[in-house]
Amino acid sequence: PEYHGWFDKWLAGIHNMSREEQQTEAQYIIDNYISETNYAQSVMSGIAGYFDRYPRIPYGRATAYTEKNPEAFAESFPFLNKLNDQFRELLPVRWATQRACADKLDPRFLIDNTVFTTLTVNHNWRTACHRDAGDLSTGFSNICGVTGPEGKGWRGGQFILPEYRIAVNLQPGDMLLVNNHEGIHGNDELIGEDNDRMTIVA
Repeated sequence: PEYHGWFDKWLAGIHNMSREEQQTEAQYIIDNYISETNYAQSVMSGIAGYFDRYPRIPYGRATAYTEKNPEAFAESFPFLNKLNDQFRELLPVRWATQRACADKLDPRFLIDNTVFTTLTVNHNWRTACHRDAGDLSTGFSNICGVTGPEGKGWRGGQFILPEYRIAVNLQPGDMLLVNNHEGIHGNDELIGEDNDRMTIVA
């Protein structure tokens, strides 16, 4: 109750003060209530491909990376087509459902000839436990572990499904098919400093 509406009450209370008193009050608010932090710690995660519409932007569009780097993004298509082929082979019913939904979209919003619209790329980043939002409810997430050109890989960083008490030791070249929008999941911490863990979630 003391917090609710405090700023409005404060503002109403300084309305009849002199300019100097208002400046003193404003400085008090700045010193005691306004954070000096103007940025968050950078997160080594990004997206590529295409977004669907949502209330603030009511149309589909390319992600910033895809729009600015179409040639570089196209270099990933052979890898993503292989991922799509493995998804079709390993979970044909789920793939067919996703294919049927993908076929209803404007093909400009699909990644090449795949059933994927969007990729999330995480590099040496420990995700908190969460459920994915915005996925096709009848689809499946395809997660691949890759490492940089030096191929040094990583230690730790297991993919964890705490509700099921499962931890998957995803390694470079592995592919994991998982229902990320139903199961709570996250990653364990990486061990040591010399890690190069990248995951691609399609």
